[in-house]
Amino acid sequence: MSTKITAIHDAIVSRIHSNLSSYLQLPNPYILEENPQSYLKLGFGVAVGDGERTDRVIGCQVSWKRTFIVTLVNYVTTTDSNTTIRENIAKSILEDHFTLLKQFEKAASLSNNAIDAIVVADSGIKFAIIQGSPYFIVEIQLEVEYLEDLT
Repeated sequence: MSTKITAIHDAIVSRIHSNLSSYLQLPNPYILEENPQSYLKLGFGVAVGDGERTDRVIGCQVSWKRTFIVTLVNYVTTTDSNTTIRENIAKSILEDHFTLLKQFEKAASLSNNAIDAIVVADSGIKFAIIQGSPYFIVEIQLEVEYLEDLT
């Protein structure tokens, strides 16, 4: 029997695949440097973050709130001095962020697996050199509250 947390993780991944179909799912969402460059060109990862009990007891269920970190990675395909293309890549990753934000706001129950799923924060656009190549990265904090069955 699968738990709600597993179903929620799968629903998040499915929602990202559906809305950012050109992105590849990173094999290791916890350490970006350990992913093949082909995945980092246009990639996403879903890492399971901190959780805490929210003390709603409903029958034989216990409530939890957990943070998922959704990471978007885009390869910077231009030189340092090409401002126009760099800005277009940065705006593109922001548009992809908003696409996900909108989808989580519209269907916050994650296919009836969660009480609520809310994008609560993001890292802003970060620039990183990974394996010698330049990337823009945005980390999105998705907070999910759900009930886990104790029976």
